[in-house]
Amino acid sequence: DMEGTTALQYAATMGQAETIRILVQAGCSPNKADAELLTPLHCAAHHNQPEAVALLLRMGADVDALDIECSTPLMLAAAQGHAAVCRSLLEGGAQARREDAS
Repeated sequence: DMEGTTALQYAATMGQAETIRILVQAGCSPNKADAELLTPLHCAAHHNQPEAVALLLRMGADVDALDIECSTPLMLAAAQGHAAVCRSLLEGGAQARREDAS
């Protein structure tokens, strides 16, 4: 779309695991970011989609990718209180002590 949001980001936001799998297998990058540097993993983490988070991590998503505000997927999940997503990200190697730009 106009902001550079990808089909993979939409699928991650909605937690559509099978669609995520199909898109990545078809060549979509799990690390492609939009204009705000949000990756599919940021989208899944922010929208409390633990299955999508786990799948994206298995498919090579950068667990510590930074968005335009220097926030990681873990920061977004923690700010929303998404415990299962936080656990999955930490198990996937997320840095727990990174600070954002604010």
